[in-house]
Amino acid sequence: MFQGEAETEWSKVSIVALRNHLVDLDNITVHAAVSIVPLTNGLRFAMTGDGAVRGSIRRMAAISLAGEAAQTIVPAPVHMTE
Repeated sequence: MFQGEAETEWSKVSIVALRNHLVDLDNITVHAAVSIVPLTNGLRFAMTGDGAVRGSIRRMAAISLAGEAAQTIVPAPVHMTE
């Protein structure tokens, strides 16, 4: 069962947007191909996929860059390639 924080104002939550976000998470977790390249100062992760998976990768990368994770988990820039 999904539970939010007590402060969550559920009347302001878009259930459609939440569902779409969860679909994106499923796509990148289950269906994306990930390669890991060791670097001298860390790791590089490359995610690939076709169709809906590709769209999910793009959306989740944009969210990561906009949030706190970009400062703590992704210290190097994210490069989108065709």
